[in-house]
This record gives sequence, structure tokens and C-alpha cells, in this order.
Amino acid sequence: RAEGESMRAFDRRVKHETGQILRNELQIEKTNKKEKRKNFFAKKKMKKKAKRLGLLSQQRFDEDEDDDNDDVVAEKVYSFGEQAERPPEFQQLPRGAVLKPKPKVGTSSLDDEKIAFAQKNMEMLRMKVQAQYARVKMKRKKAGEFHL
Repeated sequence: RAEGESMRAFDRRVKHETGQILRNELQIEKTNKKEKRKNFFAKKKMKKKAKRLGLLSQQRFDEDEDDDNDDVVAEKVYSFGEQAERPPEFQQLPRGAVLKPKPKVGTSSLDDEKIAFAQKNMEMLRMKVQAQYARVKMKRKKAGEFHL
């Protein structure tokens, strides 16, 4: 408060000055918003045009990128009939998918033994079923029923 200034005059002066400062800051903010919006839509238009022409490439947009989204990578656009080189690699598993545990390296000989034992059992079971089927077939053939 200045000397000789009444409290009411001081209050009016402070309100007027702060209002003026806030208006100036708001005006600067509006121009920044307009510029950002204008740049955003210009980039969006360029990307859309490039995508339409099939020219979407990382180098072209890296020069123009000033955003904080540096980790976003432009993907190559494939035209109809073009074959992809390999299936996509997912960064995250899709919903409902379960990660398969990787087999341990040190226990391979034990696993091989189990696999060999299971194969032997399956082969024995297969031979047993074939023998049963042959018996049933012979029985029906003797009885005169030709179809099984």
C-alpha cells in the first residue's frame, strides 16, 4: 500500500493489476493452445495423406516429431495382397492367454526317459487294441456277419 492511499483504493488497484496479469497469461495460453491444435491437426492430416498414398515411413515423421510420444513407432502399411514376413510379436499376452512354462534345461535326460516309457506303453496298448479288433472281426466273420 502506498502512502496516502486508502484501503479501498489499494484494494481496487490490486484487483485491477491482478486481473490485467491474469488476462495477459490467459491470452498467451490461448495462442499456445491454438498453435498446438493447429500443429496437431496438420500432422494428423499429413499422416492420413501419407497412409492413403502408402508412404508412411518412420524417417519422414521423425523429422517433424516434437511431441513427448517418442516411443510411438510408425508401422509399415501393407497393401492388399502383400505377404507379411513373419507373424506379429506381442508385447503383452492377450486376455485369457496363459504363459506356458519353459522346460528346464538340466532335466532333459529324465524327461527323455519318461517320454520313451510313455511311447512304449502307448505302443503296447495299440497292439493290444489291434489284437482285440482282429478277434472281434474273426468272430463276426465266422458267425456270418460281414460288416463290423
